[in-house]
Amino acid sequence: MSAAMAPSRSLYAALTLLIAIPLSVFLFFSPKQSQSAAAVDTISTVAGEVRSLTMAGGSEIQLSENTQLSRRMST
Repeated sequence: MSAAMAPSRSLYAALTLLIAIPLSVFLFFSPKQSQSAAAVDTISTVAGEVRSLTMAGGSEIQLSENTQLSRRMST
């Protein structure tokens, strides 16, 4: 009788792995609550406007006309 039960146990084990592995990967790589709640700052320029920005880390960005830049500010 145990030989007849073996395939069903294997099937349950396989189904459990088929559900558990993708769910674990999704939860590991999904955005954290604190990241999605971070403030987003949008800077834009209009026709004929050029703007220079210095980021907190010292990077300099120059926006030409009709440009939009969004940055996420996290703590």
